[in-house]
Amino acid sequence: TAFVSWDRSRALFMGFSPVALAEVVVRTDASTDFGAGGFVWPSLKGFVHKWTADDRAVALASSKAGERESTMYFELRAVLLALVIFGEEWRGCRVQFESDSQPGVQSLQKCFSDRPVCHDVVKSIVSMCVSLHIIPRWEHITACFNAVADALSHDLASQALTLAFDEFGQELTLACCQ
Repeated sequence: TAFVSWDRSRALFMGFSPVALAEVVVRTDASTDFGAGGFVWPSLKGFVHKWTADDRAVALASSKAGERESTMYFELRAVLLALVIFGEEWRGCRVQFESDSQPGVQSLQKCFSDRPVCHDVVKSIVSMCVSLHIIPRWEHITACFNAVADALSHDLASQALTLAFDEFGQELTLACCQ
């Protein structure tokens, strides 16, 4: 009955369900010593991004104590970088974003962070998903399942290539390195 009343003026989409799984899976990670990294499945495209001095200054300002850089800010920025780099390829898709940062995932699930700078990143991520008609799912994964993205976030591309081949049986290609 829902299809009968559909006026075809708005996009029809199917959210996640047991019969509508993710079309794209994105795993990202961030390290405080180098930068961010991540990859996309099934295309197995990856990226590496080195933190700039500005990134580090914002991360320091966004930490609760102001004593060290905010890991949550970096983890959220990694998700945003993946969207900026690959988002157009995911237009209209169900995308499962996976991160080993539980606070970051919870902020994305709630679309809110009590840290203003982190909240700005969350808003940017959600806005990009809306503008690209991406149907997101935010999932926390343990670090042992995030080894490829972790290696990329530490600028260990050769290790990431080996890990990706071991896990997926195909080559990881670095689509973008900044």
